[in-house]
Amino acid sequence: MSYKNCILLLLSITLSAVVSLFSFSVLAETENAKNEHAEDQKLQTNGIGDWVGTLNVPGGKLRLWLSVELDSKGELLATLESLDQAPGKKMVVKEVKVEENKLSFFIPRISASYSGEWHPKTKQWQGTFTQGQSFELNFFRGKPQSNPIYSNLDGQWQGEIMGHPLIVRIFSGNTGTAALLDSPDEGVRGLPITGLNLDGNKVSFEITKAKVKFSGILDEATGQFSGQWIQKGQPQRDLTFIKQSKKKTIDHSTQ
Repeated sequence: MSYKNCILLLLSITLSAVVSLFSFSVLAETENAKNEHAEDQKLQTNGIGDWVGTLNVPGGKLRLWLSVELDSKGELLATLESLDQAPGKKMVVKEVKVEENKLSFFIPRISASYSGEWHPKTKQWQGTFTQGQSFELNFFRGKPQSNPIYSNLDGQWQGEIMGHPLIVRIFSGNTGTAALLDSPDEGVRGLPITGLNLDGNKVSFEITKAKVKFSGILDEATGQFSGQWIQKGQPQRDLTFIKQSKKKTIDHSTQ
C-alpha cells in the first residue's frame, strides 16, 4: 500500500471513529433527556414521594415535610409535618390532587390549603400556602435533613424579664429537636427558636426574628438553665429558665 493510500485509510478510520463517538454522545443525551422527561411526567402525574419546603411567616422560617403515597384503591394520601414546630407530629392532608401539572391539598386540622404548579426546570412545585394569610411555598423532592436530638431538654421552661414571663417549649422527634418561644404579655406565641445547641452542659440558641441570642449552663439536678440573654437594642440580662411540671400536651399549629 502506498504512503498516500495509507494516510487516506487512517483518515477514514479516524473520521469513522469521530462520527461514532458523536453519534453515541447524541444518543446518550437523547436517552438522558427521555429519562428526565419521563421522570417529570411521573412527578406531574402523581406527585408521590417526599417533598420539603420552607414557609416564611412573620415569626420566622418553618420547614415543612410533605409525604404523598397511593392507597390500595389508587387514591392519593398525604401527611404534613412542621419540622420546626412539632417534629414527629404528622397532620393528615385531605383532598390531594395532581391535575394538569398542578398540585393542591387541604389540611383540616389547621384550616390551611396549598396550590402549586410543577416547574420542570427547577424540579419543584411552586405555589401558595394559605392559612388566613397567603405565603409563597415551594416543595423540592427529598426528605428533610435531621437536626441534632437533645431529648433531655424536652419540656416547657419558664423565665422572667422585668416581671414578664418568657416560655421556651422544646420537643424532639425523629427529625431532631425543635424549640419555640412564647411571650404571653406581648401576645407572642410559637416564635421559632433557631440554632438550639447543647454541648455538654452548655445551652445556646437564637431567636432571629427578635434579634436575641442566649447562652447558658444547664443544671439537670435542679431542672434549670441559666445564662445571658442578649437582645439588640436592650441591655444584657442574666436569665434563668426553670423546667415546669408536665401539663396537657400543647397542640402546635403551623403558624
